[in-house]
Amino acid sequence: MSYKHLEDFSKIVKTGKSLRQSEIRIDIDKAFLILTDIAVLLSQKSEPASKEKQPVFDEQAFDGGNF
Repeated sequence: MSYKHLEDFSKIVKTGKSLRQSEIRIDIDKAFLILTDIAVLLSQKSEPASKEKQPVFDEQAFDGGNF
């Protein structure tokens, strides 16, 4: 999926950086579209696959050091 507004924002920032500008300005409509792209991107982020939880303590630590 392409995030057109994020790509446009990236171009604006890179141009400003190359021109050694200390700030950039965008209108509120563009900012809203960028925010929408970010929200979509974050909502699509999948949860990490559940792994088997390993015990916090190693079971060998509870045997008192005996073999």
